[in-house]
Amino acid sequence: MLGLIGYPVFLVGAILAMFHLIDVTHGLGMLALVPGGLFELILPIWLFTKGFTPHQTEG
Repeated sequence: MLGLIGYPVFLVGAILAMFHLIDVTHGLGMLALVPGGLFELILPIWLFTKGFTPHQTEG
């Protein structure tokens, strides 16, 4: 969900920054970067731990 929310917010923030409507390097403009940043941190950790979870086999 963070990726589905984070990257559109990031895109809107980048477009607004191109037109100098917000500054994504200071203050409230940095909020546009938070969901995407959390996604970039959480997804690799989740994939790493999920990849090393032992699978139980039947038999």
